[in-house]
Parts: sequence; C-alpha cells; structure tokens
Amino acid sequence: MRRPDWGTRKTAAYEKALSAFMAGRPHLRHLHEAKRCALEALRATSVERVEILGCSDSCPACLAVAHRAMTLTEALEKAPLPVKGCTQRLGRRRGWCRCLYVAIVPK
Repeated sequence: MRRPDWGTRKTAAYEKALSAFMAGRPHLRHLHEAKRCALEALRATSVERVEILGCSDSCPACLAVAHRAMTLTEALEKAPLPVKGCTQRLGRRRGWCRCLYVAIVPK
C-alpha cells in the first residue's frame, strides 16, 4: 500500500488557500487542510509533541497561542491552526494566519 505524500498534499492545500484568499474568497478550509497535512507528515516521523510557532509581528490572536505545546494527537483533534480571529495582513487583506507547527524533539 502506498503511503500518502503529505508534503504534496500540504502544498496543494496551501496553494488553494492562498489563491482563494487573494481572490477574496473563503480560504480557511484549505489552510486548515494544509496545517493538518503538516501534522500528518510529522506523525509519519514518530514525532509525539508539537509547538505552535508564531512570528514576532503576529497579530494579537496568533501571539496568544504562540509557543503553546501539545501532543500531536491533541493538535490533530483540536486543530488550533489556522488561528480563529487572526487579523494578520497579506497584501491588502487581513486574516492570513502564518502560524505553524514545529516538532518538539526530546533531549
């Protein structure tokens, strides 16, 4: 049985999200799928915990969840990304969440 190519799926969902966002259409469903695919790719590498990484200039909603650590299972179940209420600007539009998941590697 062939394993899913989560990187390709993530890229396709991200491109759909960006295209919809720039055209002023709903994009969160596609951006959510891109974030889910990123988590699935981490699960394939046996990562157990992740942290939400924001940017230093993130919006207040994103800064509120930045550095939150959780299990991979919790991240998949609760799906905190993209952040609801994100007001980050991309071009002339607001609402493009740049937060992402990073693996927590045990010491």
